Amino acid sequence: MYGLEKESAALFLQIDDLLSRYEINDIYSIFPKVPKESLDLLCTLANGSLKDKEEDYQTPLEIGYYIGNIENRAFYFSGRVTFCIKCEDRKLMRSIDAVLRDIKCDKISGKPVNVDIFERDEKVVVAFNGTEVAAPVAKESALLVLLENMIILHYQAEPYLIAIHAGAVGVKDESILFPGSSGAGKSTLTAALVSEGFSLYSDEISLVGYDGKLSPLPFCLNIKEGSWNLLAKKYDLLSKESFIRFDGQKVKLVPPKNLARKRAAISAIIFPEF
Repeated sequence: MYGLEKESAALFLQIDDLLSRYEINDIYSIFPKVPKESLDLLCTLANGSLKDKEEDYQTPLEIGYYIGNIENRAFYFSGRVTFCIKCEDRKLMRSIDAVLRDIKCDKISGKPVNVDIFERDEKVVVAFNGTEVAAPVAKESALLVLLENMIILHYQAEPYLIAIHAGAVGVKDESILFPGSSGAGKSTLTAALVSEGFSLYSDEISLVGYDGKLSPLPFCLNIKEGSWNLLAKKYDLLSKESFIRFDGQKVKLVPPKNLARKRAAISAIIFPEF
């Protein structure tokens, strides 16, 4: 899960095993270099004594209503939210349409949200229902800002138990999860498997429901510069334009060949390391 990655995730699995044979005080001596408060939290999680707390997630803006009208807008349905997009810049709108082509629709389903993209002082502004969702950005980063906030709004509208920092692919009624921090190779491995026929659930955030099943997140692959050559033969679109992320890294956005359309059981969890 977010906040429980790499060394902490591995440590949690070790503690989970050790607690069947040792007391908590023994755990402190086994891991003398780990802060006591970190061990306390992991032990509490492992022995199941952390009080279960279920809350309804509150979205940062109300969805399901309109500000303004829907004329001259393109519709994209994520499975939960219909994003009704209007963009002043024709070139940027063509890029948006290219990466969202698999979820484009001709009518409103689910919860509708008006998305307006416009220029202000040589920067690009992205607003959902009249609320700016990010600071104005350079044009080469606008599409990434849009997609990031579309994903956030989608998973806030999706009932789920946990959101895991992981890529995920599926085959038939099963899925495979690839947890890992940034740079571990989640997106590269996910993209490679999707090119071989697996369906795409996500290359970044995986949503697991109360029944343990994985929900699809129907958005494009984000391929960072270090993986372009590796995947170039599998994805022709890697020769197209690149965009600059918030951290300065260059990425290319690749519409998947086969988006997952239904929830699936998780049959395996693999921790990639680049």
